[in-house]
Amino acid sequence: MVRAGSAVFGGALAVSLAPMLQRRAASGELPGALPAAGLSPNGPILQFGLVVLFAFLFAIAGTFAARRLAGVRWATIGYVAATLSAPLPLMVYGNVRHVALHGLVAVAVLFLRDLRPRFTFDDVVLIPVLLSCDFSFLDIGFGRTPIAAFERAAIAVLALRLIAGVMTAAPRPALAFFAAPLALLFQLQWLPSDIAGFAAVVWIVCSALLGAVWSTGRRPGTFARVLAFAVYPIALSAYPLALVGVHSVPHVDFFEDAHDLVPASEMLRGERPYTDVLPTHGFLSDGGLDFLFMRFGAADIGQVLAARRVVAVAGVAAIYFVALGATGSGAAGCLAVLLGFALFPASTLWWRMTPALLGVAAFAAAVRLRSEAWIGAAGAALGLALLTSVDFAAYTAVLAVIVVLRWPRRLRAAAAAGAGLGIVLVPALAAFAAGRFFVDFFRGTLDIVRSGRVFVGGAFPIPECLRSPGAMIWQLPSAHCLSAVLWIVATVVTAAALARSPLRMRRSDSVWMVGVWMAVAGVAWAERQHAYYEFALSAFVISALFLFRRHRATVAALAVALALLARPFAHVFDVATAMRRDSGVATADALTVPEIPRARDALFPPQTAAGLRVMQRYIATNLGPRETFFDFSNAGLLYYLFDRDCPIRQVAVPFYESADAQRQVIAALQRNAHVRAALIDFPPSLSAIDGVPNRARVPLVWQYVQQNFLPAADEAGVVIWKRRGSSDGVESADR
Repeated sequence: MVRAGSAVFGGALAVSLAPMLQRRAASGELPGALPAAGLSPNGPILQFGLVVLFAFLFAIAGTFAARRLAGVRWATIGYVAATLSAPLPLMVYGNVRHVALHGLVAVAVLFLRDLRPRFTFDDVVLIPVLLSCDFSFLDIGFGRTPIAAFERAAIAVLALRLIAGVMTAAPRPALAFFAAPLALLFQLQWLPSDIAGFAAVVWIVCSALLGAVWSTGRRPGTFARVLAFAVYPIALSAYPLALVGVHSVPHVDFFEDAHDLVPASEMLRGERPYTDVLPTHGFLSDGGLDFLFMRFGAADIGQVLAARRVVAVAGVAAIYFVALGATGSGAAGCLAVLLGFALFPASTLWWRMTPALLGVAAFAAAVRLRSEAWIGAAGAALGLALLTSVDFAAYTAVLAVIVVLRWPRRLRAAAAAGAGLGIVLVPALAAFAAGRFFVDFFRGTLDIVRSGRVFVGGAFPIPECLRSPGAMIWQLPSAHCLSAVLWIVATVVTAAALARSPLRMRRSDSVWMVGVWMAVAGVAWAERQHAYYEFALSAFVISALFLFRRHRATVAALAVALALLARPFAHVFDVATAMRRDSGVATADALTVPEIPRARDALFPPQTAAGLRVMQRYIATNLGPRETFFDFSNAGLLYYLFDRDCPIRQVAVPFYESADAQRQVIAALQRNAHVRAALIDFPPSLSAIDGVPNRARVPLVWQYVQQNFLPAADEAGVVIWKRRGSSDGVESADR
């Protein structure tokens, strides 16, 4: 490997020098493609020859390096890593200086081979430290290009690790960095970039050196626990905010955000959840949390979404705790989160699944530790999941049943889970009773569960990449294909592992409990192609590799394959760097609508922004302060944006498709004289979810609309009908 790495470095160096060998065409050159461009045709031949020559020459030089590195494991790995990665700068706009830097690092490792830094699995902590250091160097301009900043950060972190290894006599020297990942807290884009970068570098250096001093003569367990239970979850949760920025302007998802903001807005008006307005997924996720934000000062949609984004990073911590619960290793949890960012970034910054994943983590920890106390904690997490999102709670409830049935003392396990569940649900249900929606909570939840059938998008969807072995191999690097393949592997391996003793729990089954949850969560794919199992997928993969770590050759091969598929450098250079520079996800054509008070501080698609302005004009000229409209376009977010009453319980049309529900909607519209208009369409067009128009979904309601409303406005994709018999007062917005 030392010789191979040296050959790769030689080839990379030759490629970086190759442009120097391309000369101008001599006078009298015979006609050809290169002479036509003014270049000598000898150039490509010389360049190719240099690559081959340098590869062989440096491989020979690597023989001398291999003799000196023999038996020195850390130095051998360091040398090989430095040389094998030499082509990286050429892939991301580097030049000969950056390639030469790899050679200097390899030579430095060769000379420092007699050091004893004692690298262990704990050194996973250096990955978030490296990311923080890279961001710091970008912020302060130490490296004008992303590759220059990253390589300098890598060299700085390696040097600091070697120094810490020399300074401390502790058996686990990497724990000297136990506080260093918290440098990411300086980089949430709440400070000027140069100040944040300088503060993060100072924190990394000082915390590592002080940690090296403190760890000498002390038990490493204390530092390991602080890192595992505090530093890792905090720092990893801060990472997505470091990319997006706490002050960046959020984007609005017009359909999905209505599920949260409309119930919250109605509760702010004094209406009762489930009785007057129906949360779609669960009380906390669909209204409860946003209601608190509004009560404590979030005056517009941008402020609400920004506050929700801060809470959403708890999902990152939940993924971390799933791997920690299954393995007992904070390093494994860190790797699980980082793998999730690389493979499935959309499955990290979301909070609705957080309580359910915490339940998975607690059940996994209970199995690994044979602890009924952790079963009680899992029951509490399950109760919180039920209040947050019914679908995710159902997945965790299935896992709870399996754990209890396989537990040696089933009654004690059931009692512990029930006690944890009661600790959360009893006070919550008491509050619901005090708020006079206790019965409606259960009734409304059942209505939502029953209405879920209408969202099944079609026949069982088999991903295209699974339809032939050739397609699978070709498309495996695609995240969608890889996700499906890993779900199948996880389900099969979990089933095979549990089949050894279906009714007897083993400590090693902690990993398979995560697999059970993933298998059950796959039902969301069958319903609407939602890969909810991805939330636990990276934790399962890392936990499974950790479980079989004694099979070093196999695990190493799988880890290398996984790293190649994850493409971590693509994440660093193409995603992380770009997001920090753009303060989040850049959308060139997104617009703000500051003239609508509740629409401020957020970004909308241009068509939607134009529709909002049309809607604003119509409301201002045709509706009184207490009058409202009936949304028949699945654009319920307009109730929140214009601070108008939602006249029915349901936020979207598919939730009142049954004949009884349609009659209830009609009755509500009939007795509400304040409903003066009906919104038939609004951009983006959501009036035909899954290709089924709303008029076909709820024909009774559509018949009522036709009988009681007349066309009044049609502009920029906004179609509004006015109620028959309403005063024309002011001319409608389209005249």
